[in-house]
Amino acid sequence: MGRSQRDGVPPGTDLTAPAGSTSVTTLTGPRDRTPDVRITLTAAHGKVTLGSGRRIDTLAFNGQAPGPQIRVRKGRLLEVTLRNTDVKEGVTLHWHGVDVPNAEDGVPGVTQEAVPPGGTHVYRFVPDRAEIFWCLTHRDSSQAIAAGSAH
Repeated sequence: MGRSQRDGVPPGTDLTAPAGSTSVTTLTGPRDRTPDVRITLTAAHGKVTLGSGRRIDTLAFNGQAPGPQIRVRKGRLLEVTLRNTDVKEGVTLHWHGVDVPNAEDGVPGVTQEAVPPGGTHVYRFVPDRAEIFWCLTHRDSSQAIAAGSAH
């Protein structure tokens, strides 16, 4: 499943780098081999019930908050396709504690544009150590974390 460098980027945005520099969009994970693990995360508005019994709005991934566990062995290629169903603010994934190529980092306006409703973005990277990590959206992240959507 490929993607163009324009996925999730507003029309008219110039993705070219000045002469002698490198565009962040070229700093991706491996694109020349088949991933060892593939997963699709579908972002959508949802509801979650807190331990107190109170129901709150949340950003859910695959219908749950936090999203599903992703397991991949150190040194294996992971491919995560992010689909945005209805998050009008856009959505990205940022990988805490995982050293990823810059274009896979998911910080909107810096390393990636937010994925608009109906859009997708493909992240590909190879974890270089065995640990437990988490990811979250950095689009409206203070609100998203408060609503339980980090995973």
